[in-house]
Amino acid sequence: MADTGTAGWRVICFDLDGCLVDSSVAIATAINAALDDLGLPEEAEARLYRFIGPPLEAAFSELLESIGADIELMPALIERYRKHYRIASRELTLIFAGIEPMLHALSRRAHLAVVTTKAQPYADNIILGLGLSPYFQAGVFGPDLDATGEPKDVTLARALRTLQIKPEDQARCAMVGDRAHDIEAGATLGLITVGVTWGIGSRAELGAAGADHLVDTPADLVELVP
Repeated sequence: MADTGTAGWRVICFDLDGCLVDSSVAIATAINAALDDLGLPEEAEARLYRFIGPPLEAAFSELLESIGADIELMPALIERYRKHYRIASRELTLIFAGIEPMLHALSRRAHLAVVTTKAQPYADNIILGLGLSPYFQAGVFGPDLDATGEPKDVTLARALRTLQIKPEDQARCAMVGDRAHDIEAGATLGLITVGVTWGIGSRAELGAAGADHLVDTPADLVELVP
């Protein structure tokens, strides 16, 4: 990967759900459809938002525990969720306001990538379907379909290796996301960490995770990046 000069950020890695796109309705709809398939009670949409972001295995384990269901149902719940999400993601996923101008501006200053806990095929389809692919020349990185419990820092580390980012250059790269696990993954690898407050995670959550910066709008992120 070509360098971007001696100043500024070299690579900016973006989380997908809650950062670039509003997938809350799509994900909640698919979760409730999966619960219904398994004869489990559906949940209020707002109660499901806290399960958006973490790896599916961790999120659905917590969900099943919270409703008093058998944890052994998790593989079936994941399978049914993915079936419904393939449809819901196409119909209900929206780009947050201001994201495209932000990406246009930042793509002139750094290499942009998506690093997500969403399975790679679904992430690819969303980025392509929403017309965002031209901004992410550095690539889209997510777990394989069978790696439902892959931690965010593992996915992020793989992205950095693929992009041939040397350890000494990681301090010039950034991880941008809306949940604590995004910030923690970036910090583990020595990246600049930016929490965005327009997604699922609160300022309190992102601050407690140790975000280097908090931004309230996509335009604020553009102003932050040198």
